[in-house]
Amino acid sequence: FDSGLSSEIGHLTSLQKLTIYHNQFQGGAVPAEVCHLRDGQLHFLWADCSTSSTSDFRVSCPEDCCTICFEPVGFGHDSEVSTEISSQLTHETHGVDPNGVILSKLKARAVDGGLGLNDLDSYQYKAYVWLVTHSSYENVPDLIISQKFALATLYFALAGSGWGQNTGWLTDDDVCSWFGVEDCNNGISSSLDLSENNLVGEIPLELMSLRFLQSINFSGNSVYGAIPSEIGMLEFLEVLLLDNNVLSGSFPSELGNISTLKQLTLNSNELKGEVPVGVCSLPGLVELWTDCIGPEVECECCTKCYKFGDVHSIVEDPSDTNLLPDTNEPSNSEEDPELKNMLIKHMTGLEGNPLSDKDSPSYRAYLWLAKSGNLSELDDFRKLRRFGLMSFYLATTPDFSWKIDSGWKTNDDECTWYGITCDDNAVVEISLPSNRLSGTIPPEFALGGLGGKVVVLDLSENSIGGSLPSEIGDFHNLNVLDLKFNAFTGIIPAELKHLTKLISLRLHSNEFEGAMPEEVCSLRDPAGSLAELSADCDPDDPFDQVTCDTQTCCTICY
Repeated sequence: FDSGLSSEIGHLTSLQKLTIYHNQFQGGAVPAEVCHLRDGQLHFLWADCSTSSTSDFRVSCPEDCCTICFEPVGFGHDSEVSTEISSQLTHETHGVDPNGVILSKLKARAVDGGLGLNDLDSYQYKAYVWLVTHSSYENVPDLIISQKFALATLYFALAGSGWGQNTGWLTDDDVCSWFGVEDCNNGISSSLDLSENNLVGEIPLELMSLRFLQSINFSGNSVYGAIPSEIGMLEFLEVLLLDNNVLSGSFPSELGNISTLKQLTLNSNELKGEVPVGVCSLPGLVELWTDCIGPEVECECCTKCYKFGDVHSIVEDPSDTNLLPDTNEPSNSEEDPELKNMLIKHMTGLEGNPLSDKDSPSYRAYLWLAKSGNLSELDDFRKLRRFGLMSFYLATTPDFSWKIDSGWKTNDDECTWYGITCDDNAVVEISLPSNRLSGTIPPEFALGGLGGKVVVLDLSENSIGGSLPSEIGDFHNLNVLDLKFNAFTGIIPAELKHLTKLISLRLHSNEFEGAMPEEVCSLRDPAGSLAELSADCDPDDPFDQVTCDTQTCCTICY
């Protein structure tokens, strides 16, 4: 870019990262309106603002604005320039690490030799930028700095912004006050308890730099990938609880190097193979749980065996007052006849009485709403919307929870729930791709979009099955409907014809069958807006069960 940086960017109040380095802004300054975003959610602002540069492309930026300044590379630089730290880049973070001293120290202590810190898009580099721009390290021991960096990397790697509890994290407060960082001695923690906290991601190697840890509890989350072999570096570890996650691969033999280990739970994962002899030989190990019922896992020393492949159910916190009630025998105090009648009145047209089945997701959603602590503060519009969204949540968690479900099932405003975006208190987007949704979509889901303002509905890359309810056609304002890579069955409902503002409709990689309804194809008419329509309609694929003319209807067949 070679013109000035627009002050209009200052209107992007939800911006978290802005990278504008290696451009040709012809001098000038970062607008004050953009710098004001640093008072909000903008944590990363990178620009060509190195004070040591005399380039015409250097921009000025106040010390409390840009988080990293780069050396301008000028006109004609290679567009494929590496994101690795090179001689072209400076790490002048306005005096906080002018010579890369902290960076060098972190590299020297890094388990991976500093490779992660060479990648500007890595979790490690994000943690470094946060560390030097948000923390004071003058006269702070290297061990304390290294611990804060490792914890910040853990936060970024395991999707900390979506955790159920993240109080204190990424603040200047002592890390010993951060949620789950426990048992500190002279500022060094010996225990991490982030169990049942919506952790999602792979275990970063930086965890192993916390050498004084005696206890790690990550159970009941969605941690995936392999257990790093470097886990054996934690020489003081006594308790390692990784059960009820999505870990895969084999059992690392390096676990046998932790001679202090007493409790090890690895069950309810996707780990396979033989538990190493070295683990069985650990002198102090008194508890070892794996999925050793079945041929997938061999273990001669396990103290408790679980069946491989059994998915753990939703773990509930008994102290949470917003939990869903037991609907087997609802008490009279849980019922709210006035609320129930109001919901039924607005569900006319649905087959039967939707709240007559006390085992249904909609009935459970009704009871949840009835016992909500803020029910009296809600108008009928929000009651219906929360009921529709909660019916959807419960219908898509029949056996196990979503990867991230922050806010759901709480009294928090539904506009703050994970995956929900609102504008002027109206839901405008529901995006939950790759979030481990299963089950089916209930008809009541249409109430979740009450107000007719939803323009994007993205449920792609999950495991939702059953038929697609015709009520999806009630989302009249949709521009994008993305249902690809699920397990939907049956015919494609003709009611999609009501989505006259659709631009993109992705239905491929499912198990739909039959002909694409003519009513849906009509949306592809020249007068319509539908520019993309995908389905499993390849005539040369024997597994495809949808017929659709690529000349007049579908734009692509899979």
